[in-house]
Amino acid sequence: MLLVKQTIVQNLLLLLKKLVSQLYWIELLHRNKYIDDKQYQSIYNDAEELVKLLVHRCKKIDEQLCEDK
Repeated sequence: MLLVKQTIVQNLLLLLKKLVSQLYWIELLHRNKYIDDKQYQSIYNDAEELVKLLVHRCKKIDEQLCEDK
């Protein structure tokens, strides 16, 4: 079970890294006027919410891993 949780955390961290990269590209699209303010805010807010969820989930699993040891 420990290995499964570690794998989940690794996958979540990889996903988080990719999401942060996507935020960068979203900002670039907005700065260069490929997307308007409304589109930018909508996409960016959704992505930020996902970041918060992933961070929270990683912390929860990490706490569980510490308790299991």
